[in-house]
Amino acid sequence: MFKDKRRVLVLAVCSLVACQAPVTMQSEAELTASAQRGNGEAQYQLARQLAEQRKYPEAMKWMQQTVEETQRAAPLDRRASAALQVGDWYQDGLGEPKNASAARRWWNTASRLGNGEAGYRLGMACQTQHQDKLVAACLDDFEASAANGYAPSQLKVAQWHASRTGGEAEAVNWLQKAAERDNRDAQYQLAKRYEQGSGVAVRRDLAERWYFRAATLGQPQAQLWMAQHEGGQNALAWYQRAAINDEPTAQLWLGKAYREGRLLPLDGQKSHDWLTRAAAGGSGEASYLLSQQHPQHQGREQLLQQSSAAGYLPAQRELGDVFFKRNLLERAREEYAKAAMAGDTVARVAYADMLRLGLGGKTDYTTAAKQYWLAAQTGNRMAQYRMGMMRQDGMGVSRNRIHAYAWYAMAATEGMNDAIHARNDLEAVMQPNEINAGQRLALHWSSGKMEE
Repeated sequence: MFKDKRRVLVLAVCSLVACQAPVTMQSEAELTASAQRGNGEAQYQLARQLAEQRKYPEAMKWMQQTVEETQRAAPLDRRASAALQVGDWYQDGLGEPKNASAARRWWNTASRLGNGEAGYRLGMACQTQHQDKLVAACLDDFEASAANGYAPSQLKVAQWHASRTGGEAEAVNWLQKAAERDNRDAQYQLAKRYEQGSGVAVRRDLAERWYFRAATLGQPQAQLWMAQHEGGQNALAWYQRAAINDEPTAQLWLGKAYREGRLLPLDGQKSHDWLTRAAAGGSGEASYLLSQQHPQHQGREQLLQQSSAAGYLPAQRELGDVFFKRNLLERAREEYAKAAMAGDTVARVAYADMLRLGLGGKTDYTTAAKQYWLAAQTGNRMAQYRMGMMRQDGMGVSRNRIHAYAWYAMAATEGMNDAIHARNDLEAVMQPNEINAGQRLALHWSSGKMEE
């Protein structure tokens, strides 16, 4: 009799506290029964099972109930995860019509419950509203998320402080937190700071450590750094890993390696394939190399334009030549200007010629003289000859025949006939003391002390 009474008591207690298999091992029917009795963990697991079956309306109902604070509520982190999921479903229009405001409300709830990913969602939504700029209005959400230990938000907060005067120390602090949570981008940025001494003392050992950790986690720029600081097969392995992760410089390196047979066998097709991927990733040099191999004129020109747009100087100069020969003078002038601004001596002379002659746009003696002078500094004889012309005629600079003589004399050093004739013609109308002054000035400039 006593044993029977004890068995009944145990059964009664089991019915009250749900003596059954762990929630994660229950069938859908068991989960439903437990969820209906108010078990928060059962509600969460049931919602997940229903979502896997694409029964989103029912899943939404149970996931929302999981968030509620009840006598048998799920643990706090589970309720936070449930609120995040409800927000995501509202954002995607699953279970309920798409509703960005409702999504943000649920993400707010999740963030208050300690979910860092929810705060990150709120910050990113805010950033999207501000043309993808990290503005002060979005910082609170990222900071709340960062405080909840979410590494991508810690990286965002670090970037915010890094962009502000006096914020370097705080930036490093947040980068360190994110890096220690294995955020590979934070590790890469922290490595750069230790390498360059930005906000921290230069520490080569720590830089290498963080570059290696980031590279091991697949950070492409860190993998490229490792490749550039290794040798032989180790370098090759890192270049290959970075290239697979779509790092354009690494892809360019592989394309050239297959092309030249450097650490890899000669293979034209593989070279072309890697150069094509690098070009698609924005490598101007890769586009230029492909242009040299292209069999058709039109295709070659398109690749040159792509390379020029990516800022590759040889392509800009060559494209200027192409347009000039086709009498597309405005476009030629534009390309020469880009290469000239990047410091290309030959392009500076070509650009200055077009400015001086008014080809492809208005005549501009002042800018032409400046470009000739910059090119002349590098020893370009044509630029020195042109500077003599500008000085002799007073185009864009003050007229000065002593300076003009000096420029002609320098340009004539290597036998340029036009410069020799111009120097001799000018000498015929100069006084002996002027000629001596011009010769001394040419010697002075030739010694590297060129001034105008």
